[in-house]
Amino acid sequence: MNIIEQSKYYIWDILNTRTNLIGIRILRPLVLFLAAINILSLILYSYDPSLLIYHILTDISYYSGIIFTFEYILRLWVANLDSHKKANRWNRIRYIFSFFGGVDFIAILPLFIPLLLPEEHIAVGIINFTRVFLILKVIRYSKGFKLIKEVMQSVRKELAMVFSIAVVVVTFASMLMYYIEKTAQPEVFSSIGQSFWWAVVTFSTVGYGDIYPITALGQILGGAIAVISIGMIAMPTAIISSALTAKIQSDKDKKLAKIEAAKATTDKPNETTEEKCPHCGKTIPKI
Repeated sequence: MNIIEQSKYYIWDILNTRTNLIGIRILRPLVLFLAAINILSLILYSYDPSLLIYHILTDISYYSGIIFTFEYILRLWVANLDSHKKANRWNRIRYIFSFFGGVDFIAILPLFIPLLLPEEHIAVGIINFTRVFLILKVIRYSKGFKLIKEVMQSVRKELAMVFSIAVVVVTFASMLMYYIEKTAQPEVFSSIGQSFWWAVVTFSTVGYGDIYPITALGQILGGAIAVISIGMIAMPTAIISSALTAKIQSDKDKKLAKIEAAKATTDKPNETTEEKCPHCGKTIPKI
């Protein structure tokens, strides 16, 4: 293995593992700090763009794009290695079009947008919009988000089933409500699309009140959808919460098992590697 391959593996450890000290103590705090600076500058910009602290933070945010660009290039370079550090030429393509690959790419745009868009007012608006997504870089280093991701993946089939049922119910209710209310409220329920908005708002139990039925049959349907939605909203909540509880308990059991195994190894009495001959008294090594 040459020095370039060794460097590649080492950089992969820094960027992707939770055990490399450089990644834990330098890279991650630096990325999180720069992301926080970008978000803080956006918050200050919404109050008063003329503030001195805003301009200072904006300058820091602009030059943070250099670090994010360097990080993106390194991640792209080592992206062909998988979690087992085995090369795969398709891994770079997967990284580019992955969620975090997109976030890393958006993070470098504030550095290059001024070069592509010389008009300052347009560039500032686009830069501020892209910097909003920098908060998503925090997700990569959050154990909580990683836990939620694993839980959601474990129950994706159940959630897909509930979601498909919800889509059918909402679509059916919106179409039915359109034909019930279009005569009484032609300006409100002017299309199935408008009725679909009512169905979504009612089904999600938000109920803005901007669109509502006024006929008796429409109100009966609206009440039925509201009651059904309570159970439909509770189903994914119960699925996710039970899976999350099971995952947390499983992780605790694994940690306890490791502790017990380590304790058993430590407390295990030392076995003698030699034994005495009952006749001559000489030591006989164990084979």
